[in-house]
Amino acid sequence: MFKKNPASPFLTLLLLSAALFSGCAMAKNTHHNVNSCLENLDDDIGTLYLCGNGGKFKVLSLNRCSLQDKDIPVVAAYLEKHPRINALDLGENNLGDDSMAALSDNHTLAWLSVSYNHIGDKGAAFISGIPTLTHLEIVANRVGPEGGKSLAKMPLKSLDIGQNNIGPEAAIALAGNPTLTILYADDNHIGTEGASAFANSPGMTHLYLRSNNIGDAAAVALARNTHLVDLGLEYNRIGDEGAIAIANNTTLRWLYLYNNNIGPAGIAALNNNTTLVEIGIEGSKKLTADNIRMVKPRFPTSGTESTPSCLHLS
Repeated sequence: MFKKNPASPFLTLLLLSAALFSGCAMAKNTHHNVNSCLENLDDDIGTLYLCGNGGKFKVLSLNRCSLQDKDIPVVAAYLEKHPRINALDLGENNLGDDSMAALSDNHTLAWLSVSYNHIGDKGAAFISGIPTLTHLEIVANRVGPEGGKSLAKMPLKSLDIGQNNIGPEAAIALAGNPTLTILYADDNHIGTEGASAFANSPGMTHLYLRSNNIGDAAAVALARNTHLVDLGLEYNRIGDEGAIAIANNTTLRWLYLYNNNIGPAGIAALNNNTTLVEIGIEGSKKLTADNIRMVKPRFPTSGTESTPSCLHLS
């Protein structure tokens, strides 16, 4: 099962079926202390499509199943017997580090969601031991700097680590990952130093750093990145200096600067940019309604979308 992820505003998630939702998402431990989601795992398999950056996966969906650490060895054993399953959704359960230890010997998973659990640095280190993993969602857990640095060593293509506490050191490590192209790191106490490191990211094209207190200095640094096409910097104390620097970037196509400190000078610079398809700038305390003007329509008519990836089940 999948649901809209509030930390990833550009992902579109669809449910596989009502039967799965009712049978697994609301499951509780039943007779013999066995979680009902685990009684017939064959019924929880679907196909997962990652549009945008491509990919088709056979997914075992155990989202919102009230799973605990003691349940995951059963899941791991099932995956071992069914190597064609290369995606696993364990979002919104009650899982900690021990559950990730049970998965660390897996050699088939390419996509994993463990968002909204209680996974910390040890669990992140266990996840980093899955050699085949290329897409990871670990939103709203307890991952700190050490866990973030462990994940930075993986050959990931996309990572959503929003609403954790990885700090600047792990952000710097993630910025140096040569395979990572899509990163959501909203609300992670990254700060100016951590955000500035992404100015030199070798292959990052989609970067979202909402609510990280990065300021103008980091915005100026990020403006030098010529790989980024999609940048989200909402709630970051960015003023005219940062906005003017970003306005001079000609590779960005989508830019989100809601609720910063941008004034008329910054707006004028952004309005003069002719390569941006969409800008979001509302919410600045220094702006009035007369100052705000979208450079392009909110929803482009060209059919081009900012969405780096979406999840679709069938």
